[in-house]
Amino acid sequence: MLLALGACRRAPAGHGETDAPSSADRAGHSVVTRLLDIENRRVIAGVTDEDIAHPDPVARRLAARALARLGHPSAVPMLLKALSDEDGEVMSWAAHGLSYVCRTDTVNGSDVVRALAIRAATLAPHLPGALDVTFAITRGLGRCASEEAEQTLASWLTGPAPRAGYAALALGDVASRRKTLADASHAALLAAAAPTDAAEPLAEALYPFGRLEQAPKPFADRLLTTAISALRRPGPHRIFAIRALSRAGQGAVPALERVLTHGEAHTVVERAEAARGLARPALGDEGQKALSQALSTLVPARDPVAMTILGTEAFGPLMVALEGLRAPLRPMGAEHVLYELARLPVPKDAPPTLTRRVVRLRCRAASLLVNGVADDPLLAQCDPDPEGVIGQRTQLDVVGRRPIEGRRLLLFRKLASSPHPRVREAAVELLAGHPEIEETPSIVGVALGAKETGVVATAAEFITAHPERVAARPAPSTTPDATSALERGAILPDIGAKLKQAILRRWAPDDVETVGSLVEAAGATRLDGIASELEAFCKHTNPTLREHAARALSLLKEPRVTCPAPAEAAEGAAELGHLVASSIKLELVTDAGPLTLTLDPTHAPVTVTRVADLAREGFYNGIIVHRVVPGFVVQFGDPGADGFGGPGRAPLRCETTPLPYGASDVGVALAGRDTGSSQLFVTLARYPNLDQEYALIGRADGNWNAVAEGDVIRQVRVVP
Repeated sequence: MLLALGACRRAPAGHGETDAPSSADRAGHSVVTRLLDIENRRVIAGVTDEDIAHPDPVARRLAARALARLGHPSAVPMLLKALSDEDGEVMSWAAHGLSYVCRTDTVNGSDVVRALAIRAATLAPHLPGALDVTFAITRGLGRCASEEAEQTLASWLTGPAPRAGYAALALGDVASRRKTLADASHAALLAAAAPTDAAEPLAEALYPFGRLEQAPKPFADRLLTTAISALRRPGPHRIFAIRALSRAGQGAVPALERVLTHGEAHTVVERAEAARGLARPALGDEGQKALSQALSTLVPARDPVAMTILGTEAFGPLMVALEGLRAPLRPMGAEHVLYELARLPVPKDAPPTLTRRVVRLRCRAASLLVNGVADDPLLAQCDPDPEGVIGQRTQLDVVGRRPIEGRRLLLFRKLASSPHPRVREAAVELLAGHPEIEETPSIVGVALGAKETGVVATAAEFITAHPERVAARPAPSTTPDATSALERGAILPDIGAKLKQAILRRWAPDDVETVGSLVEAAGATRLDGIASELEAFCKHTNPTLREHAARALSLLKEPRVTCPAPAEAAEGAAELGHLVASSIKLELVTDAGPLTLTLDPTHAPVTVTRVADLAREGFYNGIIVHRVVPGFVVQFGDPGADGFGGPGRAPLRCETTPLPYGASDVGVALAGRDTGSSQLFVTLARYPNLDQEYALIGRADGNWNAVAEGDVIRQVRVVP
């Protein structure tokens, strides 16, 4: 599952949820039980005017939350009513829900923006409720991302706290969605970020620059000066200055290098971010030179005692720096350090966590030194295990740097048949850039029949992006568009049969990502004899599957197909019958040491109950941490350890909340709306782009920065 993509986004217009009445309401259940049921099953007509006007604020909060999580334009009138409530939490949910739908074709976004702005201007102080209504309204404007919203937010930068800081974060939302900001917004942000005699700098004001690909030239020098000045102010928002620096041009390189190499002055999160910034293509050779020079500082002395730091959080910045170096490696003074890393001895009787880290260092260093010589002994022997996944993934990366032919093709064939799913997935992904591989259809066909869901999904994604590569009459070497691929030649019969067989395969309920990828591949190839199956997916209760089906059918039919929800309400989650009532603590025994999670069911009762149930059943025992982005997230919860799997239960419906994601928060990974299940992530820093997009279910304790990809969660114990 891709953490930074998908999220609990709204369903497009025409993809709404059912308007059938709630069976729980007919049964006369309590207001709370009924509204929880309505929220979980996404029942439009379940929330009534009486619920919105209920004398009990708890009922009004649940009603507004149900409407907010519905994510459908039909909820707008009631959400606007809830926005006028005097309870801060009711208003927060209303703003959260309005921000989901303000950009749909059937909603007047300007009306929503004005309603949010007016409500912000009329808020009373010290409103009741556990949520910050100013945060919810301000970030709601950012998610609407209209020019009017941007202008309003820019004007709030000089207003009172905390709204000014929230406005800066919301302008980051605008930058993310529109990929640009107005010049007036850039100027206002830089003015707010600079200290004056009259005011302290607004630390959040640098955040939006980190959401852009590059700062506009007229503002780059000023951004550089302002961000360097901000580095002198420690705190959780200093990370925004480091991200902004990497968008300020090559003049930022010395400052980023100082952050990376001065461990006593900066946190490991900040140092990892600096390394990531130096690797940005916009910083060119200057950034690469700085990374090379930093290695001698980051690499520990080559003795057994010093090497033990590789099992600590210091490993993260080092790996980010190594992975940021590009091959072919230019002579920049790092070669001798890389050779020493490539020949690091693997300690005998070392714990698995240290062995994995040493192997990763050896293989990455070797891959930079050998350039494209995939069978170089330095690379071939970097992993002591000839069938080791680290070594094989590294070899595959090197194979892909040159045309895959001759001996390289022989090695590629071997790796494409690896016992490790992630190696086979990478092999299929590599096909996209190598049209010289003639057996592409055969490799893709084998992948479609794999038992691992991730391998199948990767093959389907390749077909969707490159249908001409599995066509009976191959297209020219120029890159065609997917919609015209089948005008040049029908899909190969063998691939068509395997694709259809994969679609008809019995999948687990939470294999939404894999099934959705197959459905879109069928549409991209205009697969014969599959229309009825696609129509069935178009009526599925899961909104993400309906979106996949709509895209596939739109390639088969005219005009564009939409897939509204079925008339009957979806079944409620099994967890509704035994919801967790209070916080629970999970104690984790891991390769990186003892860690804990404290889960709070207040705003995500079904999700927390699911995780608690799985933990009690031992599901997380032995789970491999399959994704670590130093300074960003640690992600786990997939038995297959490739990010595509789960426990085989019905996917969870999104329980997003208008709350900020700070360092050490726990969220639910997704592959689209209502696709979460067992995969969790722990944040390692403040990342406002995660706010309101993923269910926030608790807090993490312990040194999560010391966790590395491949570490194992040996045991999880639920503390009563």
